[in-house]
Amino acid sequence: MAKIFSEGKNAIIVSLYGEVDQYVAAELKGRIDIEIQSSLKRNVIIDLKNVEMMDSSGIGLIVGRYKLTTSLGGKFAVCNADSNVQRMLELSGITKVIKYCKTIAEAEKLFIE
Repeated sequence: MAKIFSEGKNAIIVSLYGEVDQYVAAELKGRIDIEIQSSLKRNVIIDLKNVEMMDSSGIGLIVGRYKLTTSLGGKFAVCNADSNVQRMLELSGITKVIKYCKTIAEAEKLFIE
């Protein structure tokens, strides 16, 4: 499991790869939180393009980063999930609270103020 932090036009982009399970989620929580807290950009996009599998721990990872981001005054979106991961997001109900977009570009448009 690897992750890449990059800067979009007005957001931090966190790209996740491989399987996002209990072990990976536990490892990444703190690392992502530090990146969010230390960045001048308050908006966050979680890019799931290369995620092959996600369990409930991955959902928890996303929800926790959403709460942190919004508590800091930022906006949050998830994008690029394949059909299986997108279905997991929908079944969990988080797409009712957290914006889901098909692409990073679409997510960045949500953050234009």
